[in-house]
Amino acid sequence: MSEWIIDLIQRGGYATIAILMLLENVFPPIPSELVLPFAGYVAASGKLDPIGVWLAAAAMAPRRSASAAWCPACAA
Repeated sequence: MSEWIIDLIQRGGYATIAILMLLENVFPPIPSELVLPFAGYVAASGKLDPIGVWLAAAAMAPRRSASAAWCPACAA
């Protein structure tokens, strides 16, 4: 499974990281704790810029918070 996630992040880049982070709130079985370590691995291997990975993940934080305010049960 780890190879699949790494390949997905390598092929999709920053947009994939952002979408997976957004899906974290919509579909709880995809936690950021699963996405971010692999994104960090891809960045450390030189395929993505670490700042870009951080920005892609951070860009979804307000959206996750907004959806949690809209649907408090989703944040639980």
